[in-house]
Amino acid sequence: MPEVEGKLTPKQERFIDEFLIDLNATQAAIRAGYSEKTAQVIGSENLSKPMIKSEVDRRIAARAAEKKLTSDLVIDQLHGMITADANELVELRRVCCRHCYGIDYQYQYTAGEREKRLQEFSLLAERDADGNLSETFDERGGVGYDRRKDPNPDCPECFGEGVEVVFAKDTRKLSPAARALYAGVKTTEKGLEIKMHSKEAAIKLAAQHLGMISDSKNVNVNVSLEVLVAASMKIEKADDPKTIEHEEKK
Repeated sequence: MPEVEGKLTPKQERFIDEFLIDLNATQAAIRAGYSEKTAQVIGSENLSKPMIKSEVDRRIAARAAEKKLTSDLVIDQLHGMITADANELVELRRVCCRHCYGIDYQYQYTAGEREKRLQEFSLLAERDADGNLSETFDERGGVGYDRRKDPNPDCPECFGEGVEVVFAKDTRKLSPAARALYAGVKTTEKGLEIKMHSKEAAIKLAAQHLGMISDSKNVNVNVSLEVLVAASMKIEKADDPKTIEHEEKK
């Protein structure tokens, strides 16, 4: 069916709907019903047509106005994602091992651990006829283990190397940049998974908007940054999340 000048066809309307989801012209063309073999060419051609480009711009402007988004706000968000220090969210530290500061470098308890072990010992230890314990509780390296301390360079067990511990930060105290990078947290079988938005995606989207790079096959670099950042916020870097293990290796 030939196109009516001055009016979008139903397939073009569908193309615009799909394009505004992820800004991928090729995939939008496929989802709109165009042939997969020609979708790349059709997608690029559609974005170059004045009627389609005008409608895309109109919808973007309407969406930005509805959500009260400004270019400065969006640029600040992207800038935060790009420049944020991931260590504000999660850190991998080398800390003291259980023997570093124990008496005679023996295994050192925390106060709570000693109390628990002492209770277990009292229940299981042998007693004499009068009910008195016939064994002595092993204090080992004493009490005072604090995994926040640095490794002891003289420790004969870890040789001053310490052990690896992952620390998750309090997200209530994040800087604006780190808050932009933070994508949430979820509980897995292995512990807590701290999720982060993709810095790589944010850099690419910002560069496309600024005209530093151009991918005419998939992205219209003239699309407003409001839509670009909306798309980037949905992207999570699969190989970036860090898992927090709560169970300490002993």
